[in-house]
Amino acid sequence: MNISNTGKPSIKSFSIKRRLVTITEGELVMYDRLYPGNDLPLLLQPRGEEIDPIAWASTNKEFINRLLMKHGGLLFRGFNIRTADAFERFIRAISEDLLEYHERSSPRSQVSGRIYTSTDHPATEEIFLHNENSYQQTLNLKIFFYCMKPASSGGETPIADCRNIYHRIPPEIRQKFIDKKWMYVRNYGDGLGLPWQTVFQTYDRKVVEQHCRKNNIKVEWKSGNRLRTRAVLPAVAKHPHTGEMVWFNHATFFHITTLDARLRQTLL
Repeated sequence: MNISNTGKPSIKSFSIKRRLVTITEGELVMYDRLYPGNDLPLLLQPRGEEIDPIAWASTNKEFINRLLMKHGGLLFRGFNIRTADAFERFIRAISEDLLEYHERSSPRSQVSGRIYTSTDHPATEEIFLHNENSYQQTLNLKIFFYCMKPASSGGETPIADCRNIYHRIPPEIRQKFIDKKWMYVRNYGDGLGLPWQTVFQTYDRKVVEQHCRKNNIKVEWKSGNRLRTRAVLPAVAKHPHTGEMVWFNHATFFHITTLDARLRQTLL
């Protein structure tokens, strides 16, 4: 089946000198598999540079979201989005509510508005596949990445369909995670990772404690102004729109076995 011939979006009509001219959005944007036999991500490209990507996204918001629900990820390539501000306006055309970066785990720099660098870790370091912010009570339904300048080498970001991951995990192992959940223990101020002042964006312990109470996180203050937090969280989730079960946690990402061998040795 040729994906580019399925799921046609809405039709817009324009009246020009009493002639009715119909232009399907499929004539403005073409879409197909990025890789043969793989639906993730679906590649979308404009047929011409004259398309206004923000106006197109706003008009076709429901269509874009349907594609996202089906394929799990969309790659917009060749659209005229040159700045961080245009990127944010494109995002808001699809998703009005953008979350702030709370309970920070990766060092990031704010570019503008709600746009951040993906990470400030050195490019030589690898970041294991994970579910963004799955350790929080308030979850994001989408995450957007923008490439302003393609990397000359590397520059890869792993993505996966967590619906498929859920079903590929042996049922007996998956059930253990469902029953027992997973515990997220985090130590701040011990020389590895961000300090609690950066994570919670405050220097006030009471503000930290209030946030943790609200989000079912246990707090343990240690000597030297250090902090340890614990939270027990679900390992799976039901998608709020499709009802599908997804593998959704940070259990492997924050586990020592996924760290670089040299860093792993320093922690043992």
